[in-house]
Amino acid sequence: MPTIEKTEEKLLILYVLNTLDSGLTRIQLGDVLIQCLQMNYFDIQHYVDQLIEEDLVKDYDMEDNGQNILSISAAGRQVLDVFIEKISPFDLEILTTYIRQNRDRILKDVEIHAYYDRISEYHYDVHLVLKENKQPLIHLTLMAPSIQVAEQVCHNWRENTDHIYASMISLLSS
Repeated sequence: MPTIEKTEEKLLILYVLNTLDSGLTRIQLGDVLIQCLQMNYFDIQHYVDQLIEEDLVKDYDMEDNGQNILSISAAGRQVLDVFIEKISPFDLEILTTYIRQNRDRILKDVEIHAYYDRISEYHYDVHLVLKENKQPLIHLTLMAPSIQVAEQVCHNWRENTDHIYASMISLLSS
């Protein structure tokens, strides 16, 4: 029985990555599976590592922020297509409904990035990124004089990206 559960949990991971088809961080993937199916976080991470080793999931390094993005590989899609009936219909329905209702919230962090690097005591490089369909619309690097300012800039970018981006385009194109 444990082997069947492991297989089903790996298939669930592939299903989530395939359904969202935009790439997820390990934390985002874990959040979906924990919220929907109460899967164990450490088991999820272990299965993801195995899926990466088996070339069923790709692990991409995202920019300079140390954040990796997971996506299903072509081989992973083939495996999912062949074995999808091994997933409980109840679990599939729960995941499908959750993803449909929460897609924008789940993917928001993947499309909007804000992070900072400490350069010196009074110099933090703040990186702000907006992507659409995996293509960067803007990648802006600013200097902040303190960690508090850097954190506030990141917070404001995450919360007001649409407004800030639209204002910048309007100002720069007029």
